[in-house]
Amino acid sequence: TLDVEGIDAAAKLSILAGIAFGTTLGVDDVRATGITGVSAADVEHARVLGCRIKLVARAERLAAAGGGTTVALDVTPMLVPEAHPLAGIGGATNAVLVDGAPFGRLVVQGAGAGGPETASALAGDLVSVLGSEPSFLTRDPHVAHLAVAPRDARAERHYVRMRVADQPGVLAAVAGALAGTGVSIERVLQQHAGDGEATLVITTHPCAPGDLDSALANVTSSDLTVLPMLDED
Repeated sequence: TLDVEGIDAAAKLSILAGIAFGTTLGVDDVRATGITGVSAADVEHARVLGCRIKLVARAERLAAAGGGTTVALDVTPMLVPEAHPLAGIGGATNAVLVDGAPFGRLVVQGAGAGGPETASALAGDLVSVLGSEPSFLTRDPHVAHLAVAPRDARAERHYVRMRVADQPGVLAAVAGALAGTGVSIERVLQQHAGDGEATLVITTHPCAPGDLDSALANVTSSDLTVLPMLDED
């Protein structure tokens, strides 16, 4: 459950983000969503869209609306383009991608599970704690407490799968609901699902999650999945 629901990744993210941004963060600061809501149909739709679905833990430093800096933290399944460095990570392999100025993008990957790997990491931490040389494990990492950014602070593209009535006017109604909150459609896929229903897959242009939520609240759907999409760059 800790892995499937993203809880373990959230704990690791809070530690890494604290080190990276010089602040103090806890696992409760991370919005975590697991993979239990992802279906085989979503995996297939992602393939058609040229993506793979990966559970991604993200930490990003953002400029606050009123000035200052905030940290956006989340763990969630995402549609990752095939050309992205994280798309090919599989099995027990973990990867960390760091994007910053002026060095650009760095990717480090390696074994994320197993007895020897875990023992090696624990032994290294114990040596750091007991050793005389200061490290991030023994010094206070707190520089300035950064507030956690609100959910709508980061606009991004989204994948939306819904099950709707297979009848004229439904697509127009969905498009109208999205337009009503300023959400623009990038791509639409539709297929017959049987029992008088159709599966509608929509990808959006960048938008705030709250605007998308408001739009979908006005759409009648018997099944709904919403996932953010990671851009190639």
